[in-house]
Amino acid sequence: MFELTRLWILALFADAFPRCFCEQMFSVGDLHGDWEQFTKILTRLGLATFDGHQATWTGGKATLVNTGDIVDRGENGRPIYLAYQELAKQAKAEGGEVINIIGNHELMNLQHDFRYVHDSEWSPQGDYGGKKQRMDEWSTKGIIGQDIRTRFVAAAVRNSVLFVHGGLSEEVLRLYGDDAGALDNLNDALRQAIRAPRAANGHRLFMTDGPFWNRNLVYGKQSEVCPQIERTLLMLNARMMVVGHTPQDAGVNGRCLGTGYPLILGDTIISRAYEDEHTKARASAIEFNGDDIVIHYFPDGQEGSERKVYKLPKPPASSTNDEAAESAEAESAAEAQALAENAGQSVEEETKNATAGSSTDVGAPSLVESLRSVLTPPVLITGLAAVAISYFL
Repeated sequence: MFELTRLWILALFADAFPRCFCEQMFSVGDLHGDWEQFTKILTRLGLATFDGHQATWTGGKATLVNTGDIVDRGENGRPIYLAYQELAKQAKAEGGEVINIIGNHELMNLQHDFRYVHDSEWSPQGDYGGKKQRMDEWSTKGIIGQDIRTRFVAAAVRNSVLFVHGGLSEEVLRLYGDDAGALDNLNDALRQAIRAPRAANGHRLFMTDGPFWNRNLVYGKQSEVCPQIERTLLMLNARMMVVGHTPQDAGVNGRCLGTGYPLILGDTIISRAYEDEHTKARASAIEFNGDDIVIHYFPDGQEGSERKVYKLPKPPASSTNDEAAESAEAESAAEAQALAENAGQSVEEETKNATAGSSTDVGAPSLVESLRSVLTPPVLITGLAAVAISYFL
């Protein structure tokens, strides 16, 4: 009995102790050459430390996914690529994993489309040391080009979450198979397509509805898009799709929230190189914790992160019939209303956004945050004393 009491008390106070990364999973969106934002995010999550450009993995068995677009617009993409290489090796040695998704800007550079490359990356004073050095490092045998061509993927599923840069449609996925193995075939096809010194432009995966450029799932009518997303996820035994690519000024957003098979939009304009085109850059990451999606924001001048928690609805018992397809838009609007109420926002505004094809900034108080409101110092002292006493009983 005393052992059970001790275990219950330890579980209750677990959030007061250092984080365990045993089964945790995080994703980070489009970084676009902003080294400072990159290091801030990983440091505050506790996944890595940095000594200059030297990265050290501290995430243990955690999984970290970058959903693409490390390069272009900003001027410090090179050290981010090299840090991810090192972190991937170190994480693997500790039972963790670092996954890099290819974005449309990685693809453009492999195709020698350099329209968005920052001028400093061609300069002898820049990170690469000049144009020739940059071209060499992005070549098939270069330190960055070889890594992208061999380790990076078009999409990945981990813990029932599908990660892809732009979006993955069922139509494109079924070109590579009729079951979950289609994703491996698609990634194999990508590696074949980018192995040349200059990747071709005409490959089917590189079209506007392919995984790198797709914005149909973000801007299409939810009554049409949500069933498509659901079929893709069911085919891959996944429960949600997480993308970058399409900037979200309001923060991490979601579509098809009421269906149980949501699309999570994670490009919050992390890079400060975007600030002339959008609102102020917003460093962010998404944590996946069972049925909870924990959204982390990292304001300047403070430790840790600001968190918003969204509990993923359970998928309905039968959600692929015509009735479910017709009601997807209404369900998403209702979900947006509930989330807006929880976040103290305008219900009418958020519902309008959902039905128009936009989506709501997901946010609801988490269990941990609720507990913190009642676990006052006297309660903490009493609990810790009970733990100590139970060891002697």
